[in-house]
Amino acid sequence: MKLSILFLPGGLFLLVIFFRVAMPAIKLPAWKRRLQKAQYERLRKNFDKSDRILSQALEKFPDRPDVYLEYFLVHSASEDLQHRFEVLRAGYERTKSADLAFFIGSAYLEEQMFDQAETYLSKEGVDNYIRNKKVPLLAQLYYEKAEFLRAEEEYLRFHRQLGPRAGDDELLGALSAQDLCLLVLIRKALGADWRHTMSLVPKSSVHSDMSWKDYLSLLQEQYSKLKPATTGIQGDPGAFNRHRREFFQERIKLIESYL
Repeated sequence: MKLSILFLPGGLFLLVIFFRVAMPAIKLPAWKRRLQKAQYERLRKNFDKSDRILSQALEKFPDRPDVYLEYFLVHSASEDLQHRFEVLRAGYERTKSADLAFFIGSAYLEEQMFDQAETYLSKEGVDNYIRNKKVPLLAQLYYEKAEFLRAEEEYLRFHRQLGPRAGDDELLGALSAQDLCLLVLIRKALGADWRHTMSLVPKSSVHSDMSWKDYLSLLQEQYSKLKPATTGIQGDPGAFNRHRREFFQERIKLIESYL
């Protein structure tokens, strides 16, 4: 009897671990357990094994959008980006997932294939996805197409949906410099008072990361670490690499001119 009492606390501990940790994992859908297994192998740097698990998941769970997205985002062979993008598009055709449409549209935008990007970013459900992620990607698209009035309208529409009812200056002043930068670029292209728009958030602040100096430091750090891609979704990475460089250069130059 004394022996069993001595072992009881340990037994209870194991039961708690089982029901708090093991049981939830067992209840996960099979496709999610497969993705977690791939992620685990990737963390251990077993990239080939992780890739095989992802390929098997595609075959076994062809109706799960998450499987296509995971395959596209984390498969280790960068030279296969074009193939992975085709897999992503095939996943959308099968599932009609707004998540997949968003990433397809984003990839097209990165390569400045504007018509294709707009097609996918206008798919059913993508607007809700964009709003939930708080990324005004359509405004960015219209800006890059040089449709500046449309870009401004879309940017303001997007943020009015997210925030409480307020005047535009009040609404925009609650944003971070990173969030506001696109509108500044748009208004500068329109010949509007872009400096007033920039003045709605502080030049510097010791209390937050929302200021222009904070954002400039972040951009400069990210730009210094930028490595050219070896492939694009169409094969040639030229447009993708050029677009990424211009994204950073344009914003750095804008903020430096204001500060």
